[in-house]
Amino acid sequence: MDMTEPTATGGNGDGFLAALFDLNFDRMITLRFLRVIYLVLLVMSGLGVLYWVLASVAYGGGSGVAVLIIGAVAWFAYAILSRIGLEVIAILFKINENTSRLVEALERRD
Repeated sequence: MDMTEPTATGGNGDGFLAALFDLNFDRMITLRFLRVIYLVLLVMSGLGVLYWVLASVAYGGGSGVAVLIIGAVAWFAYAILSRIGLEVIAILFKINENTSRLVEALERRD
């Protein structure tokens, strides 16, 4: 692959800022952030469950253990769904990259 051609993973050797301000959207930066986005989603949902459990315990009642179990199951389900959603995004970007490669190869053959 020619290194001057844009790729879905972020560029043709240019820096991050060049890819960020590429107004033609030839260089994609989303794949660079998927790990960070996933980590932020997991941490934020974990903090939400923790808040939910602590609020349940603070307001009394014996529901603290039940909320802890339900919260853990909900967090796990959210983690799975978040992962699936981000993988779909990654797949779409990789399809874009591979399609671009195929078009380039076909154009070189002609």
